[in-house]
Amino acid sequence: SFFLKSDHSVTKKTESFEFKNKSYVKFALIFFIFFESTFLAFSTSNFNDDNALRPKFHGSYQLISNSKITHELLGITKNTRSEIKFTKLFFHRKNYLIFKDINGVFYSYKLRSFSENSYYNPENKLNINICKTKENKYLFNLQKDSLSETIVALKIQD
Repeated sequence: SFFLKSDHSVTKKTESFEFKNKSYVKFALIFFIFFESTFLAFSTSNFNDDNALRPKFHGSYQLISNSKITHELLGITKNTRSEIKFTKLFFHRKNYLIFKDINGVFYSYKLRSFSENSYYNPENKLNINICKTKENKYLFNLQKDSLSETIVALKIQD
């Protein structure tokens, strides 16, 4: 009976030791996931994306003239209208140009930058040149093949 009691207590100690090891492994795994997901934010002090680099024309724009753009220029094939009326334009920090039409539909174009004011959309073969006027208006010149249109816009938010 002494040996049985001794074996039984050893078994209990081993089981409790295994259970404690599983707890440490779980804790280490949770700590690693937390550390991995927050390390970049803490190391750069960029917690809410405020410190990320922005392109020169980043922001929201209200279109004030020539907001009707032919769908051939933008490569929109699912629309049967010859023109689409846009209300806003957004220049995303990851070089996306986004148009919003009067129905709330968004059209986005991934851009490559060739210079400070010149961009290109390779899928649609759309060239975009942007300049700021003395009156703080922005001119977005869109060119594709023989089509060319200029949009005048006011920046409403950075």
